[in-house]
Amino acid sequence: MTDGRDTKAAAFGPGKASDGRSAGRVLLGHGSGGKLYRDLVRDVFVAEFTNPLLDRLDDEDDGDAALLPPTTRQEEVIADYRTGGLSLAAHPLEFERDWLESIGVAPVAEAVAAPEGRRVKIAGIVLTRQRPATAKGLFFLTIEDETGAANLVVYPDVWEAAAPSVRRAAVLVVHGRIQRRGAVVHVLATQLEAAVAARTGPASESVPCPAPPLASLPRMSRDFC
Repeated sequence: MTDGRDTKAAAFGPGKASDGRSAGRVLLGHGSGGKLYRDLVRDVFVAEFTNPLLDRLDDEDDGDAALLPPTTRQEEVIADYRTGGLSLAAHPLEFERDWLESIGVAPVAEAVAAPEGRRVKIAGIVLTRQRPATAKGLFFLTIEDETGAANLVVYPDVWEAAAPSVRRAAVLVVHGRIQRRGAVVHVLATQLEAAVAARTGPASESVPCPAPPLASLPRMSRDFC
């Protein structure tokens, strides 16, 4: 068994911050494998703080593992995005593909390969929002799913029809049609939805809808509008 200083040194390495708040930040951003996120957080906080509830814990006791449930691969990826803005393990929408297909959402790579004028429904994390002064009020967004990125053109009336929370949502579901100009492909948006709201559906006081993992994704877009 190691004392608090040894545990902190093993977790953080020389010269790293070791207060409780820094511990959470450093460990949750510790690589994309992430299988030890919660174990490391537990070890550091057990070593750092004295608490009567933790007095009987034994590092060699196999029962320690039962304190927290194991993280899922989806939770690992969400943690990567929350701390670093990306993950080398997977894309968050990969885990929602079955649900997306059930509501008629096509993968971006499939949608942008469709012919001119084809109506499509896609979803993705918003990467950029722009409204150039020379674009006559048009908005230009780029969204990304696990298969690729799509460039959206949003007319002012479509933008204004969307609620403010939808305009600034981290993940959008987009209805639109394909516009092809040579090798350049855009999706002309006709409706914008927040993916989290679409995922949870309508809730009632008697049957509240739990928030999906997508709800914990931060807004990561570069906004110029």
